[in-house]
Amino acid sequence: MCRTGLLTAALAALLGPAAWAESLLLTLPEDGAWAQYRVIIVRNGQEDPPYEWTIRSVGRQQLGGEDHRWLELQSKQNGVNVVLFRALVPEKEFGPGKNPIAAIKKTWVKYDDQPPREIESVASVDPFLALILEGPVANLKTEENKEPLDYPAGRLECTVQTGTHETSLAGFTWKVFHRVLKSDKTPFGVAAMTQEFTGEFNGQKQGGRVTCTLEKIGKDAKSELTEAN
Repeated sequence: MCRTGLLTAALAALLGPAAWAESLLLTLPEDGAWAQYRVIIVRNGQEDPPYEWTIRSVGRQQLGGEDHRWLELQSKQNGVNVVLFRALVPEKEFGPGKNPIAAIKKTWVKYDDQPPREIESVASVDPFLALILEGPVANLKTEENKEPLDYPAGRLECTVQTGTHETSLAGFTWKVFHRVLKSDKTPFGVAAMTQEFTGEFNGQKQGGRVTCTLEKIGKDAKSELTEAN
């Protein structure tokens, strides 16, 4: 297991096409919008130092006569790049009942201070991040009451959605429980989220948790990977 992924990249080849129902990236904001989150990752009881995840919209491009958007998802620790993904996604693939992650046309990745390289997909190097972004696929539920979320700029009244996702990776059967707080006041619609992972294979068990909470939003995003097109 490397520190830039939730499992080794070797698992990626075993991640087959998933059914999906509620992708986390349903909302496409105006270009230039960004959202920053504080992220805590726990793996088998061991907590990593805090991460800072930022998702931003950093430009439009025409491809095949259709409008596309460049999105970047970056993870940092102590202000230093851990991993940066850059993806070109058709704008028409955002919205209810759609899966932008499955529709990505180009994907680049940059680890630490290494040169960027083009890859087949997010799942090809970090299958668990792909599972997070795909969101829940079963047992979907929207809670009746909204939940307040306080963050540095104020308070959001959030819709709470839960659901599960189950898949097999490297012989392990993985179950993921998603709990997502959504708000139309945030650029990409997500104010906070928690994913609980449990895996089992021949009596061996693994587990983990990802907790992500909004810290900042803005409208002046700039690409940190302009050389990747």
